[in-house]
Amino acid sequence: MAFNRLQARILETIDSNDDALPIQAAAYSLGLASAATTHLDRLNDFGADHGFEARQARRHSDQGLKRLAHLIASNWTTQTTPECRIYLTGQPDQHLELHLHCTWPWFIDMKPIAIDRLAAGTDANRPWEAWQPPPAFTTPLDPTKQPETVWLASQLTQPLQLDTTTPGSHQQSSTPARPPEHPPLIRIQWPGEVWPRFTTHYSTPPPGLTLSTTTLGNTWILTSSASGLISLEEGDELHP
Repeated sequence: MAFNRLQARILETIDSNDDALPIQAAAYSLGLASAATTHLDRLNDFGADHGFEARQARRHSDQGLKRLAHLIASNWTTQTTPECRIYLTGQPDQHLELHLHCTWPWFIDMKPIAIDRLAAGTDANRPWEAWQPPPAFTTPLDPTKQPETVWLASQLTQPLQLDTTTPGSHQQSSTPARPPEHPPLIRIQWPGEVWPRFTTHYSTPPPGLTLSTTTLGNTWILTSSASGLISLEEGDELHP
């Protein structure tokens, strides 16, 4: 990604004639405008082509490399960050419907999304296992066949159904207690060249349930817990 944008930025600056010498020197230094095998030889090529001695060529190259490094570090990644939008919708049967839609630039290498859930059982240390049956995704466009395509997109062909029911989540008690801990419902991982941004949308979550998400790097995890706010008309406790 950075290499492609680097080439584009060099060409844009040279074409604009806006103090282009440092950028041109950086292009020589990086081997983009010179076929020489060593850094010194490439700078000598720049000096010969533009009338500079070695020390001046080095100074122009250093300025150009600093400009390009600042540009790469400051805005290229944020402008081209892949995004995974996740939609959560409560269902009347206490299930939660999950749908996701992903977008990323074609020149960023992103791997297929992995969706996991905890293995069956009650062991707190039980491992994650792949979602079964494997979720199907739509096929993104092929940029080699449609050159005007910049952003690729893929989404689940069918939403996933998450079971949020947990025994005892609405138990009555005369003594206020902390809401019970619930295990994570689902984990989504999207590996690739750049960490993605996860955006979560909630719509009518199941009553009496609090949903929380945790993201770190390329991983998104959904956890549910009893909200603690239970109807007093039914004689339940109002937990803190």
